[in-house]
Amino acid sequence: MKNMLPILRFLGCQISFWLKISLVVFVLFMLSNTLSAQEKVFDQANQLYNDEKYEQAIEKYQAILNAKFESPELYYNLGNAYAKLDELGEAIYYLEKAKKMKPDDEDIQNNLAFVQNKVIDDITPLPKIGLSAFLDKTSTLLNVNQWAKFAVGMSLLFALMFLLYYFTYHSLLKRIFFTGILLSIFLFSGSMYFAFHQDNYLKDNQEAIVFSSEVTVKSEPLDNSENIFLLHEGTKVFVLETVDSWKKIKLADGKLGWIKGDKIRIL
Repeated sequence: MKNMLPILRFLGCQISFWLKISLVVFVLFMLSNTLSAQEKVFDQANQLYNDEKYEQAIEKYQAILNAKFESPELYYNLGNAYAKLDELGEAIYYLEKAKKMKPDDEDIQNNLAFVQNKVIDDITPLPKIGLSAFLDKTSTLLNVNQWAKFAVGMSLLFALMFLLYYFTYHSLLKRIFFTGILLSIFLFSGSMYFAFHQDNYLKDNQEAIVFSSEVTVKSEPLDNSENIFLLHEGTKVFVLETVDSWKKIKLADGKLGWIKGDKIRIL
């Protein structure tokens, strides 16, 4: 019996191992089938869009979103479909989400600018100058996740440069690798700073899109407070504060006011 125990343990380990392998294979198989199914729905939606059946295309795109799948291409196509139906709020909302995921895509930028030109409210942003303008513009070149990935890449570059510097005895190569170490440290620090800068900016200036055709902005979070200005569908605002069902908003030109939360949708 004692001689059987090691064999039984071995068999138990083998069974456990193959069960785990089988589970992983099964999960990957199911995930592959799910992705394949969503790709098929996406292709169907694109065909409906090309056939100018925009409402049906939107239903397909939304079904993919409801299945918890997202991509810049999905948001881009969905925004374009809404734009074809002149639903400015929806169009700008989804094009903005596409831009957040892929900020350097020219097609997204151009289509978003085209739709924004249809918005009634003509808001001129306050000019930013000096260091503040540089930091804001640079931090938006990538999103927070992309800056974080860039930082990881720079940390790996630092490790590589350090090892090459340590194991190299040629003076010229040592200077080159030492320069690489300094450069990787500088780029790592910069990418981390821009990631935190953008993250803090987004937290303090939560973006939202007006979805009501016309909404009155109030001076206080009260129904009977003073009306100070009007906003229309598609206008982007920045949410600063929430009080009950009210949101304190700020416009790009610096105007402040209060609006009902159900009149806007947070990006």
